Amino acid sequence: ERWNAMHAYANQPVQIMEAEQILQQGIALGVDTQGCLLLQTQAGIRTIVAGDVSLRQAGSHV
Repeated sequence: ERWNAMHAYANQPVQIMEAEQILQQGIALGVDTQGCLLLQTQAGIRTIVAGDVSLRQAGSHV
């Protein structure tokens, strides 16, 4: 709950990237009780579990 309350990308379009490749993209919903990122995609809600990813606002190349 605390993390979700301060989630900078809440309800924003984001991209999940690794090694400069887009793995997933969608709307960042927050995290679940296990700490996994919840991502709303065209295929439905995806649970993102990864050791090292870069979460960026969609369209951002920084």
